[in-house]
Order: sequence, then C-alpha cells, then structure tokens
Amino acid sequence: MKLENDLMLRVAYGTPVERAPVCLPGVVWAVPDFQGLLDQDGNAQQVMATPDLAARATVMAADHFEVDGVYLFTDYLAPLLAMGLEYYPHPQFGPHFSWNLEGSGDLPDFIPAANPASYAHIAEAIRLAKDQLRGRVPLIGRVLAPWSTYTYLCQGHGLPPHSYAKLVAFTDPIMGRQLLDIMIDIANAQLSVMVEAGVDLIELYDPLAGCLDRIMFREFSLHYLARLCSNFRQVPKIVRAGGVQHSFDLLSQLDCEILALDQTVEPEFAALRIKGKAIMGNLDTCMLGCDPERVTHETRRMLHKFPRQKHIASTGTDIFYELEEESIAAFIEAIRGVAW
Repeated sequence: MKLENDLMLRVAYGTPVERAPVCLPGVVWAVPDFQGLLDQDGNAQQVMATPDLAARATVMAADHFEVDGVYLFTDYLAPLLAMGLEYYPHPQFGPHFSWNLEGSGDLPDFIPAANPASYAHIAEAIRLAKDQLRGRVPLIGRVLAPWSTYTYLCQGHGLPPHSYAKLVAFTDPIMGRQLLDIMIDIANAQLSVMVEAGVDLIELYDPLAGCLDRIMFREFSLHYLARLCSNFRQVPKIVRAGGVQHSFDLLSQLDCEILALDQTVEPEFAALRIKGKAIMGNLDTCMLGCDPERVTHETRRMLHKFPRQKHIASTGTDIFYELEEESIAAFIEAIRGVAW
C-alpha cells in the first residue's frame, strides 16, 4: 500500500520536502485512552505481547497526534525474551531480569539459536497495525542493538555504570565477541521478521553505547551496527546510539540513512560532523512537561539549528507518561507550522 505521508522516507533518501517531518518514539504513553490497555499496575508487557493490543496502541499514536511516523508498540527487550529470559518492570529503575551473567558466571544453556518463531507476535502486530493505518504514515520497527542487549544479559539491567559488561568485554574479548555474535544473530532474526511483515523503516537502538570510549565503541558496538545495516538495505534505517558524540564521524560511515541524536548534543556540533545522513532529534524530552507556550518557543529554536531538508524533528529520548498532552501537541504544531 502506497504511503499517503512519506515525509520521513523522502528526508531519509534526500528528496525535497515542504517541511520537517515530526516523529516521537513512545508518544502513545501520552494518549489518555492508552492507559486503559495497561494492567492494574500500569505495566504494558501484556499489551506488547498481544498482537491486537500492540497494534491498537500503535495506531492510537497516529489517531491522537499529527505525527509523520509511528513506532510499533513492542518490547525493545524482545531479543532477551527470545532467549527465554524474563524480567520484572521495577517502578523506579526499569526492567530487571531474573538471570544475568554477573550472578552466574557461566553462559546459560537456555540461550537458543536465533528463531524467527520467537517474533511471530511482532509480525502479526505489524500486519494488524499496517492494515489499520492504511498507509496514513510510515511504521517504524525498533530493535535493540547487540551491545545494549549484551549489557542487559551481563548485568540483568540497563543501569550505569555497566562495569561488569565492560569488564567481560575487555578482559575476556573472546567471550565478549561470542556473546555479541549471539546477539547479532538474534537481532538479524527480529529485523528479518519485521521487514518481511512490512515495516517502512527500522531503528537500531543502542541506548547503552555511551559507556564506551571511541576505541571500544568501534570494536564492540559500531562493528555490529555496521553488520546489521549492511544486511537490511531494502528499507531506510535509523541508528540511535546514545552518548557517542566522540564517534559521529564513524557513525556517518554506516550504511544507514538517519542518525538520531540525544538531547545532550548541540545540533550545530552534529551537523559539522555527520555527513551524508539525515538527522533526527533532539528537543529535551522533559521540556514537554512545560507549558505549551514555552514548548513552542523552544521547539522553534531547536528547529532553526538543524540543516533544512535533512532533519526529522523529535525528542532526545522516548516520551513517557508524565508529560503533558497539550505540550506534545504544541511541539508537533510548532514543527508543522514552519515551511521550508
């Protein structure tokens, strides 16, 4: 089905657009009706695991906000779930897995080979969401990148300082690479399922890469991002690696179309170092907790710092539910109101 709104794809491929597209990962958390899908503790695990609910949540974002692309509502920790691991969502510290390498010291027997069947629920959610969106906006599938998946496996959570994950990689690089090879096989399986099911873009999400310096980032994160990018040339790719300003020149060499920035990066700094890519970002997400008037002002200020025709307006991190619905709408309206 042909897309009615292809602004994100046109920016990705360098085709002129009339304005900056706007896309907000996690924006469905700000949709009032979405809260009715959650369990009594406010958790979304069952929604993400149930295809019709995941599709409904995905489409809610496009129904409620005038965005130019929506993320599939799925668990970014799906690669770890495919290994047979389970986690509980800690209300303050995020996902915590019941098993980790630091506590065990040995590779578990239950890590399976990459199996596309582990992602059947994601494929069905994509098909349902695409059918309901009917080409209104592109659908984005996000996959956790190998380094971040590996870090969760090592320590059971994503909290800093990631010391044990780095200790394994630095002191036992054979084991580190063995684990990362497992991670990339599993990521490949998930991406293959998503692309075959019909996502319009994919995002390689590496939020924990910022704990690595430039040399170690090249060896333990960038190398695996590059392999994934080269395997999926049939759709545009977003690479979102947090805290790696030291390696924008290296990221520019990836076979991807879009690099997403966190809120700590000055747009002018990024524009000088990122070549040949569209840039996505990067208003501080917490700014959307302010009143709409201030949000409008800060959004316009951000917009004018980015190069025209190469920018997808977004926030530096995912939207979370404490943010103001009216302020999110003001952000979107401010972007849509500036013509190029």
